[in-house]
Amino acid sequence: MLNIGVDTGGTFTDFVVFDDDNNALQVAKTASTPDDPTRAFMNGLQELNVDLTKVSRIVHGTTIATNAVLERGSNSAAVVVTKGHRDIVEIGQLRVYADNVIFNRHYQRPAPFIPRNLRYEITERIGPNGETLVAVDDEELDSIIGKIKADGIESVAVCLLNSYANAEHEHYIGERIKKALPNVGVSESMKVSPEFREFERWATTVLNAYVDSSVSRYLVKLSKTLRDAGYAGELFYMTSNGGILTEAAAPSQPVRFLLSGPAAGIRAAVHIGNYAKVNNVITYDMGGTSTDISLIQDLNPIVTHERQFAGTVIKTPQLDIIAIGAGGGSVAWIDKDSSLKVGPRSAGAMPGPACYQRGGTEPTVTDANLLLGRIGESSALGGAMQFDKKLAEKAIKGLGRKIGIDDPYRVAEGILKICNNNMAGAVRTVSVERGLDPRDFALMPMGGAGPMHVVSVAEELGIDHILIPANPGNACATGLLTTDLQHDHVRTYVTEFEDADINVIHKLIKEMEVEGRQQLRDEGLAEDRIDIRCSADMRYSGQSFQLEVPIDENVSLKDLESRFNERYENVYGYNRREKPIELVYLRVIASGIVDKPVPAPVSDGEDESGDSREIYFDGSFHKCSVYQRAQLTTDSDVLGPAVIQEYGSTTVLSPGWQAATDKFGNLHIRRIQE
Repeated sequence: MLNIGVDTGGTFTDFVVFDDDNNALQVAKTASTPDDPTRAFMNGLQELNVDLTKVSRIVHGTTIATNAVLERGSNSAAVVVTKGHRDIVEIGQLRVYADNVIFNRHYQRPAPFIPRNLRYEITERIGPNGETLVAVDDEELDSIIGKIKADGIESVAVCLLNSYANAEHEHYIGERIKKALPNVGVSESMKVSPEFREFERWATTVLNAYVDSSVSRYLVKLSKTLRDAGYAGELFYMTSNGGILTEAAAPSQPVRFLLSGPAAGIRAAVHIGNYAKVNNVITYDMGGTSTDISLIQDLNPIVTHERQFAGTVIKTPQLDIIAIGAGGGSVAWIDKDSSLKVGPRSAGAMPGPACYQRGGTEPTVTDANLLLGRIGESSALGGAMQFDKKLAEKAIKGLGRKIGIDDPYRVAEGILKICNNNMAGAVRTVSVERGLDPRDFALMPMGGAGPMHVVSVAEELGIDHILIPANPGNACATGLLTTDLQHDHVRTYVTEFEDADINVIHKLIKEMEVEGRQQLRDEGLAEDRIDIRCSADMRYSGQSFQLEVPIDENVSLKDLESRFNERYENVYGYNRREKPIELVYLRVIASGIVDKPVPAPVSDGEDESGDSREIYFDGSFHKCSVYQRAQLTTDSDVLGPAVIQEYGSTTVLSPGWQAATDKFGNLHIRRIQE
């Protein structure tokens, strides 16, 4: 049977079809259709001649939630809050949830996702210990339900004070709204982000409600379209925590879709690193619109439980990813001080770079690569996409005139250097700024543009080992097929360590484990396919942030204390053993293990270069051999300068570097030692 991964990006929608009967992999790309992503989804399947009746599993990474947040086009969400607290979601905190604005006196926070007139207050109060201080006012609730109906609201967030200690009021209000208005989506904060700290929990729940209608419409339409076309298999969705959800579970928490595509790329990197015996990797996923960067240590991605996004905060488990506006479609432009800048604005899928011949006139990173010979005019997507070098040159010459440089090749090289420097800076953020040396990691480029820039980025960082997976342009789509089902559970348990009760800790952990196992059983997982991981979030007394330490069934308080001090010292280089410790959260991750594609071995033989072309490096053109990656074998090295072409991506090998293929088709690029 066939297994299909579909990753929707800003410029392209990527496809991977894996036939588990003969271990064959097929990849494809098609232009994204932001107005209706379902069209690109079905276009790609049609181009691949997929018979949906022979497909057993489809896993999808979608940008629909991300687009809904960035476009801010909805006014159909509302929130019900404890009386007197409706402005918490707007007041927020002292922290500014945006980059590079701390010294900008003109900065204005983005408008709240839900305007003040759609924040309905209700009389009720739960105390900090979970006691009911004021019951829900039913007459007031009936009035609010009437307003929801009159205002044409499609989705409601229910966010009440201290509900982390007792969620009865939230659940009661949510059920009353569902019963009275069955077509209105309801997001209860303790189901979306069951943790303490009102602003973060409420902001996450508001975001969940805000994207709810957009995501729900898309999921319903995609499912109907696939079923009408004959698909009867399982449909899964990638989430930002690095796991997948079933078709039935996905609609309840659309906020978890916000970074689904990049998360799939990290899962692909773990899968590839495992086979390539490379445990420490920095991923570098460069597509048409942005570059997503993350760090993997000992084949374990870093997980964060809070991140900034679009001027707000999301407090849910998610893989730690840094995204910057640097992609093949990033536009080069002149700032007010006459300096050359690249990105974050992108030409996108339409009109795209000037060389795409779709009406674009602004110079982009792709135009610069084409002009410098790093990609050929007919090499994209196996020759299915044609570029026009004259249009690229015209756009770059126009930019050069604005900065007084007549040589378009110098301008193009400047565009690439700025872009590469931006990406190297992001790599330093996930490594150097966390006390880690990037030279201890292999750099793994993914996305259509990643391998074209990776050697230059590695040179900037002093990294000597680059690992390029097979089909890097479709790596995220491949990662979708290597991802397990995952359910995250959390309980707030804020207490001084000396007052903690180990029996209570084990009881709460067991409750979450039972719930997680049952969810996976209901989804058809056998017991031997279920994996449970438990942990506790701990901190020194007086701190605002915590570290996660593992818990097992026989753990004692002394064990937890020792593990926390050791973890703290590993992260920060010292510990504060003299300080009291606090427990904050208990967590359980319930995973359902799925079968994963096994890389097909590469045959031995002799590499042969085909064509050659002139490529611009460091101020001059060099004659470079051009290799087809599909013809590379394990028996010989490719010496730079050279180009290695494949469907969906091009690897540019600078002078001083060499590449070799391992038995699974991964390309290992290393600096030639003097």
